[in-house]
Amino acid sequence: MKKFLFLLCAFLLLGLVYPTVIINSQDHRDVFTALSYAHSTGDDFILFYETYTGDYVLSKINTNTEEIIYIESEKEPMYLGDFYEKLFKTKYEVTKYISVNPLEFNLFMAEKTGIKKFIIVDSKYSGNLLSVLPYAKETNSFILYGDKENKENLISFLKKNPPSSLLVFGYVDEDVKDSIKAEGFSFSELGTGDKYEDNLVIAEELCSAQECNTFIITDYVSLEDTCGEADVLVILTGYTVPEITKEFFINQLNSGDYERSILVIPQYWQAVYDMKKAIEAEEGKEMRVIVKFGKVQAVEGSEIIPSEVYKLPGYEVSVVILDINYNPETGEYELVIKNTGETVAFVKFLSTLDLNGKFFKTFAQDDFLILKPGESKSFTTNIGGLDEGSLYQETDVFYSSSVHTVEKVVSSEGIVSSIAFVDLTELEVYDALYLPDKNKLSFTASNPTNQTLYFYYSIKYSDSEGKIFTIDFPAVIQLDPYENNVIQVDELLPEGKVPSEMSIDATYGGREGFLDKEGIYPVQIGGADYLWLILLVLLVAVLLLIWFFWKRRKKKKKTK
Repeated sequence: MKKFLFLLCAFLLLGLVYPTVIINSQDHRDVFTALSYAHSTGDDFILFYETYTGDYVLSKINTNTEEIIYIESEKEPMYLGDFYEKLFKTKYEVTKYISVNPLEFNLFMAEKTGIKKFIIVDSKYSGNLLSVLPYAKETNSFILYGDKENKENLISFLKKNPPSSLLVFGYVDEDVKDSIKAEGFSFSELGTGDKYEDNLVIAEELCSAQECNTFIITDYVSLEDTCGEADVLVILTGYTVPEITKEFFINQLNSGDYERSILVIPQYWQAVYDMKKAIEAEEGKEMRVIVKFGKVQAVEGSEIIPSEVYKLPGYEVSVVILDINYNPETGEYELVIKNTGETVAFVKFLSTLDLNGKFFKTFAQDDFLILKPGESKSFTTNIGGLDEGSLYQETDVFYSSSVHTVEKVVSSEGIVSSIAFVDLTELEVYDALYLPDKNKLSFTASNPTNQTLYFYYSIKYSDSEGKIFTIDFPAVIQLDPYENNVIQVDELLPEGKVPSEMSIDATYGGREGFLDKEGIYPVQIGGADYLWLILLVLLVAVLLLIWFFWKRRKKKKKTK
């Protein structure tokens, strides 16, 4: 009986012994791996902040702790002193893990938990990691990094540890998802890559499964102990609260479950306060928001010191204007934008065009469009064929990591091009013939292109003495695309003039006021009269031959 009571007491006391995970890293990937590990195993955690010393961290360890899991970044520890040496001298049983490669370390720690439920998140999206942490803790899932550069290791891990549940959250590269599918792993997806939409969709997913009454409000680059504990949902904000976030709180307020929100990053108090007052005015219900300005310093009694905040990397959203041009052949104005960052960018733009110093046209994309990392997109509008001159543009490209905010703008202005009309017309002249006996010129003018053609011409000829004369015909003649026109000129030369050589000199182009192309076409002199005479002689000869053979055949018949 005594032995039984002893074992029972030992068992109950064992339940009060908490392993503690201590995290010493400036790399947020190690931090979220360690947090996911602590949540999966039910351990406490202590995160090294920038101002923490080794002794201070030792003082924070729970008195019931007997075992320490110490995680340190090899390349970027937060605390540079030999903290493991301090731990080694304590009463605790210490297991030390060094993260050499944060992406591989993530998989290593996931395997140690034995968990088979996983949530895949691209580690560059720190806002998504903040958002999904409470959901992962509640569903006992481990957060895996689905970065493109870690794709092969991730696939090998999943093969070795077949998941019972697999969720892809937020933006994850299509190549990664395709590779997972190719190996036969099925998964569900939540989110689009928009940080605010992804934040709320995972919050609503969790609230649909359990009661949600308290929320942490922070930005996407700040991790505080309250966020790391992941016992309540994290809602993202900024200096402007997105409208969809306001609608989320209205829905929570009207659900009857809402109790309070805790703003852990005080610099956003004005934006959150404005949202609170607007909601209360619209809904007629109180929205309770507590601003956490700091914490009580135990050593100094009631003195308030600022809360420690672990800074997460911001999203590297970067967009450039790759090219702006005008194509006079097609009449298209083109804007080419490229995402040069490592994360999804949402872009829209406005181009104002001036032609020869006067407003001409605006070209705009009013709604945000998604641009994947490394992706270029061409946006075109047909502004028609333009006259010669200068086309000047002023362009602003607005881009962000969310369609609900504008974070950055890149601008360009200047001359797109000095527009020169591209004249593709060609004038063909054939069957040019001058008949001296009739003093008549005839020729066929042909337009073989799809542009309207305009031309005028002159006749040049030389006499037997070599003198050159010119006869001008200044009237402009129009030829439609692919049109042929037979032109005849009677009484061409003065009486008594007999040309030895003759040509048609034409000036032509695609615009009537700008004829700057030239062509010289030779004229045959007198060729047609002799041709008709030859044809007549040939016809007579053929008729005589026919008559001759007919007579001969008739004579033979009589002889028989």
